[in-house]
Amino acid sequence: MLSADTFSPARFVAAAHQGGARFLYYESDRFDAEAFAVIDSDDHDAEDHLDSDAKRMLKRIRDTARSRNEQLSGIGMCFVVGGVAHYWLGEAPWPRSFVTSAGGVGGPFSSRGAEAVQVEGPSVV
Repeated sequence: MLSADTFSPARFVAAAHQGGARFLYYESDRFDAEAFAVIDSDDHDAEDHLDSDAKRMLKRIRDTARSRNEQLSGIGMCFVVGGVAHYWLGEAPWPRSFVTSAGGVGGPFSSRGAEAVQVEGPSVV
């Protein structure tokens, strides 16, 4: 599998053309703010159990996530030549740092008794 570290998107497309690929498949992934900081969906009162510091932090994380809503987070391309599939994946640099700054899974809520909070990062193609 190729990535932006080893092959630029333009170079990948050129390789597909030079190799005689008839089709280039492309998929993009966009950030979904509503699915980012999720309280346990089985417990509809979960946020009521958070202390005030955890509620403020959750609000800050969600506000920041909304500012990134629908931004491009990843791209994937594929072509097939001679029965061999060639894949290229690229991830925008901001999602990984955003998840880290949000505290990751459990994150800042784990010491506040709010284990129901999950912070999930955007997926890449």
